[in-house]
Amino acid sequence: MDMFKKIALRLVLILGIIILSNYVYKYTFYQQDIKSNGLLTQKLENGIKNSDILYFSASPNKAYPITDSDHRSISTILDDNLPNHSVSSIDTGAIHSGVYKKLIQLIPDQNNIKYVIVNMNYRSFGIGWMMSSLENAIAKQSVFYADRPLIINRFLQGLNYYDALSLKERQRIIQNEWKNAQLPFDPPKNNVTDWCAVEKWGDWTNPKRNLADHYIKNYAFVLDETNQRVKDFD
Repeated sequence: MDMFKKIALRLVLILGIIILSNYVYKYTFYQQDIKSNGLLTQKLENGIKNSDILYFSASPNKAYPITDSDHRSISTILDDNLPNHSVSSIDTGAIHSGVYKKLIQLIPDQNNIKYVIVNMNYRSFGIGWMMSSLENAIAKQSVFYADRPLIINRFLQGLNYYDALSLKERQRIIQNEWKNAQLPFDPPKNNVTDWCAVEKWGDWTNPKRNLADHYIKNYAFVLDETNQRVKDFD
């Protein structure tokens, strides 16, 4: 019985230390981590508090051609055209449905949110985006997008508790996908590597050659239920 009391006392002490550390961290170093890690948690919290519509997006929310007469973001256009609602954007460059999914799961059960709008960027379903060199940084940020005490998230991030691949490995995976993933076209357009080898206009300095390679590598893929981004949206 005495042993049980000692163990219980230690567990209570450890729990108390975690709770106190979490409180101190939340109001001190966490605010610095939000800025240094580019976290979207503050945008999410403000959106939940001040809006009834949340708009999740990557860079397309704020991107526009210079020739456009309207330079407003998509979320601003939505907000301006929905006078009975308030729209908040939860956005930053290069993120995707895997990140939206984690952020949406952080919305508390008790909330005033009526609608959630999620941007669907076709290019994000391709291997080039999924194996982007930015993905390590996104995975590092995503450690905070889990419903755990903040101090635990910070501890796990410090232990590199996320998938991190070298740039060399990412390039190997991309090249392998481009070479082996089959497309529903006759050879040589039945895979990205051979297709790019055919659609050439001069050397690599030719802008048409670069544009063709860009479109093929970013948009030539079969989209089905095995795609990770499709699974995230589901």
